[in-house]
Amino acid sequence: MTIPATPIWDPSRPTAGRVTTTWLWRSMLVLVLLAQLSHLGQAPLWLIGAAAAAVLWRLAATALPWPVPRRWFVALLAAGIVAGLRIQVGQWFSQEFGTGLLVAASGLKAAESVGRRDLLVLVVVVYLMLAAVFINNEALPMAVLVLGLACLDTIMLVQLQQHPSLLPWPTCARIALVTLAQAVPVALICFILFPRLPGPLWGRLPQQHEALSGLSEEMAPDAIRSLALSAEVVLRAEIPDDMAAETLYWRGPVLWDFDGHTWRQGALSQGTDTPAPRTLPEKAGQGWQQTIIIEPSGQPWLLALDVPLASDVPGSTLRDGSLRNAWPLWQRRRYQALSVPAIAPGTLPATVQQRALRLPQAGNPRARQLAQRWQNQPADRVIQSARHWFKAGHFQYTLEPGAAPTQDSVDAFLFDTRSGFCEHYASALTFLLRAAGVPARIVTGYHGGAWNPWGHYVLVRQSSAHAWVEAHVDGRWLRLDPVAWIGITDGGRLDLSGNRGAEDGPMLHWLMNDAGLVQRLALGWDAIHTAWNDWVLSYGADRQRATLSWLRLGGLSRQEIAMLMVVMVLLGVLTLDWLGSVRWTRSHVVSRRYGHFCRAMARRGCPPQPWEGPVTFAQRAATRYPDLAGAIWRVTNAYVALHYGPSPGPDEKERLLRELSF
Repeated sequence: MTIPATPIWDPSRPTAGRVTTTWLWRSMLVLVLLAQLSHLGQAPLWLIGAAAAAVLWRLAATALPWPVPRRWFVALLAAGIVAGLRIQVGQWFSQEFGTGLLVAASGLKAAESVGRRDLLVLVVVVYLMLAAVFINNEALPMAVLVLGLACLDTIMLVQLQQHPSLLPWPTCARIALVTLAQAVPVALICFILFPRLPGPLWGRLPQQHEALSGLSEEMAPDAIRSLALSAEVVLRAEIPDDMAAETLYWRGPVLWDFDGHTWRQGALSQGTDTPAPRTLPEKAGQGWQQTIIIEPSGQPWLLALDVPLASDVPGSTLRDGSLRNAWPLWQRRRYQALSVPAIAPGTLPATVQQRALRLPQAGNPRARQLAQRWQNQPADRVIQSARHWFKAGHFQYTLEPGAAPTQDSVDAFLFDTRSGFCEHYASALTFLLRAAGVPARIVTGYHGGAWNPWGHYVLVRQSSAHAWVEAHVDGRWLRLDPVAWIGITDGGRLDLSGNRGAEDGPMLHWLMNDAGLVQRLALGWDAIHTAWNDWVLSYGADRQRATLSWLRLGGLSRQEIAMLMVVMVLLGVLTLDWLGSVRWTRSHVVSRRYGHFCRAMARRGCPPQPWEGPVTFAQRAATRYPDLAGAIWRVTNAYVALHYGPSPGPDEKERLLRELSF
């Protein structure tokens, strides 16, 4: 059987550019294109390109007599896109796959659209695409963009409700903005009172192929360096005003085990967690209270100054003097913590002491020989000797020390290169102390931060990643920072005077110390962005309880809060309905009397036509019935003044209503 050839584009179907008003189509298609572009960086680039190409083709069809594609061709394109998306994403049921389908559907629907119903479908698709943007991007600039596009989409919806009679742009914009403004109080009530589960309002779990930067439970060569070259934000913290900048050590994982190349936390640390008290005393003596907003890291560590004692995070624990969450941090988290300068003194258990002295059986012979000179001395004398060694050894701090040797890396740093970053210094000092008989361990975290005067908080970035040493001296763990011993000020890492914190690298140092205007603008924007994160994105159960307490509603249960929300929403809707009915009642009198005039003229054989406005109809009726011209213009002028003009005074309104009678 011979199958007749069928063109891909069916010329017998209605052409795309002749269905409705051209500018209406072009406006809608441009809006669809902007909604697609808002998914850049989230949906696959080839998918956005294919969907945008379909929209551009349809946009060109408004000026050229191109026919719309046949349904079987659209179905074939859809099948190909679904197959390609499935291959790239790797699974059917995922956020990426669903978002990609939505973007693809917008392009295919735009390509086959021919009527008003299709335009209404595109309006709904744009709303869905804008909502899907927040799955992957919650930043404030994106929220502003989405809000603007939603307003434009609402204007298109208003215009389509008037089709085929098109309203001027300003009129549509006014109606749309008034409609959205009426929804704001209801949305605000739902936002504040809707019962929340623990965690922020929006958020998602990173997929398996995503990687989050941050500290981990091991420290291999270049681990800290890779963080020091990043400007990503780690946390923002409100701290006491009287704290000195050099005390800003943000404590993270503690590393014990060394295999000659990599430091690890070790399996022995697991199972030693103790519940962190949730009560934060108002007066903690020498303690420091902090309110911290930490960014997602994929790790369970809740960073806090020095040695944290308590936290208001449910289920948080303490391990080796560091604060841990019950699960990895996949979402931004706000919490409070209480810290002290050092761990309370106490006897070191034998198993812990053995662990804090353990070294590989072989390797780094020159470092071992150096440490043997300090053996059998008090711990403080050993530390003084080590400090003198680093100060007198002409050591240099650099982020480009060269490739680390696979063997005897401590010897190479102490005796050959004598240059490196905090990881090399902490590893070498811990090795020397252990070889000399002093229990020691490595603490990783962050040092310093940039003080933001706009938001009154400290901003800590990945570029402040740091590693230091804790040695057990006289019954307590003592913090030792060998990088500070050599007086490092290059790049501003430890030169914390004047800015209450510092950053890495010449550019960041210039921004934080020299570029005053740029610095103020950057910090001001970060303060605005932090307020958005704190009050909108992180508005979870804890923040809701605080807000309800401020509103004197803190004693309500979740069920009572839900009932209160329903009642307030109903009251708001009824109020808006009442206001609308009052306005409709006032205008209904005018419309009823003018309708009586139109019906009277229709009985005389001169009915108004659908395309005629009041003035055009009056001109035709007055020409046909000259003897009634005065009455016709009297009624028309009164109707135009009452229906389209500004609100008149009571006396003027009564006069116009009398003139409106026919």
